[in-house]
Amino acid sequence: MEIIFEIKEKINKKGFYGRIRLEIVKTMENITKLDFDHDSKWFNAVNFGVGFFYENYLKIRKEGGFNICVKDLDTQIVDTNNMVVFYITVKALCRYFKLDENLVFINEEGDFIIAK
Repeated sequence: MEIIFEIKEKINKKGFYGRIRLEIVKTMENITKLDFDHDSKWFNAVNFGVGFFYENYLKIRKEGGFNICVKDLDTQIVDTNNMVVFYITVKALCRYFKLDENLVFINEEGDFIIAK
């Protein structure tokens, strides 16, 4: 199953852009597996997003895992950075698994707010 999440916004004069398309397969193992180019400049942001989401997923679901393949990641030089990629990764996973999307959000000042 696939999910797409995109942000294309200007908040407090700050531009935010990113679009990610993930293929997700649920598993019975308590582990996540990420299929994404390790040489990509965005690998660490995606990997951190997956790990952050999974830590919160286990608090609710208690068991199971998933395999994730990044099918597409669209970025822009000015409006995309590691925080934006982290954000869209977490948002896409929250939406796919129908979990609280407020794990991470952008406030009215254009700052990222991340749940502990």
